[in-house]
Amino acid sequence: MIFKSYQILYKVLAKSAYVNIALNSGLKSVNEKDKKVITRIVYGVIEKNLFLEYIIKQLTKKYPHISDAVILKIGIYQIYFMNEPEYAVVNNMLKLAKKLKRSPSFINAVLRRCKDVKMPQDDYQKKSLEYNAPVWAIKELEKDYGRQTADLFFSHPKKQLIHIRHNPKKITSQDFEKYLDFERDKKTEYGYYVCHNTLKKLNNIDNSLFTVQSLGSMAVCMAADVQDGDKVLDVCAAPGGKSVFLSQLAKISLISCDIHPHRLELINSYKSRMGENNIEVILNDATKFIPQWERRFDVVLCDVPCSGLGVLNSRSDIFEHKTLDIINELTKLQYEIISTSSKYVRQGGRLIYSTCTILKKENQDIVNKFLRNNPDFESAPVNIAVNSLNIGNYVQLMPHISDTDGFFIAKVQRK
Repeated sequence: MIFKSYQILYKVLAKSAYVNIALNSGLKSVNEKDKKVITRIVYGVIEKNLFLEYIIKQLTKKYPHISDAVILKIGIYQIYFMNEPEYAVVNNMLKLAKKLKRSPSFINAVLRRCKDVKMPQDDYQKKSLEYNAPVWAIKELEKDYGRQTADLFFSHPKKQLIHIRHNPKKITSQDFEKYLDFERDKKTEYGYYVCHNTLKKLNNIDNSLFTVQSLGSMAVCMAADVQDGDKVLDVCAAPGGKSVFLSQLAKISLISCDIHPHRLELINSYKSRMGENNIEVILNDATKFIPQWERRFDVVLCDVPCSGLGVLNSRSDIFEHKTLDIINELTKLQYEIISTSSKYVRQGGRLIYSTCTILKKENQDIVNKFLRNNPDFESAPVNIAVNSLNIGNYVQLMPHISDTDGFFIAKVQRK
């Protein structure tokens, strides 16, 4: 059980694997009782990673080898947060160290002293350890929204339910709701939050009756306000959730693009499962201009690559390998994509710019710069049914306001 926890965490912390994918893969041959413990350890270590890093750094002159660090994080997490007897945890970690041919004496020395470490006195360092967020991210949000909103964002409880929607091609909402348990599940503006038991039951019945899609992702599509006959282009479409939903909202023609060939397979698989085989899937770099698409589309969706910081509520590992420098580079790509994609919007047509982040430099600043440089476009109101933080015509979804991840949505229209 401890070895399996180590294997999964090593993939996440050393190989940059997604925690949910690594966990699902690692648990395939594990019994139910052990699954619960392993899941708690894996997610616990990720959710407390900066706290665990702080403890290790206080007790070592040089940061240890990644294998040692993963062993220590598992041990420290159990001692601090699982109320396991210290002697039992240490013994298990020493066995793991021997199995991995690491130094048991080093592991023993750190774990025996981990409860003696004093916590930092600096307010930002304290918040960083409490929220499992780097200091730069806390300061950025305070600068953008003020301290109160930043604290509410970072301290919002992790979402335990999963957001899904029914597939209107296969089942009506009334018939679909017969499968739900409304003592635990609940209806939202565009779908349903369901518990894991409901999701498991639905998968066992027919996984084409529904799809997992966040409320924020659905709100982006609703903001596009597609109408029958619209020609629609989704420039950064993988894995295909927004393209498929747009296709089900009205009788439209839709081209769905991505820059990575393997991610086109995800779109094709998704559209086939949901019965939307009319979507044309194309390999395309959204920064490269396609002359034959110029002013051809009624709606262009730019759900651009972003830092993803808005999904902290559902992805505790989102800050892994993220820095402010990396995000500043991303903003250049984001602006390039919206600038290129705007050329495809016909007169009177609209472009939807969206991200799953909350940083103004990736959101309002990009759209404001675009509007300054493109006087033939104007900002248009975003009309959605989800509660949000409204910034002029722009919409910023926040977990503590919108009951979903932090999505940004803007609509611009060619005059």
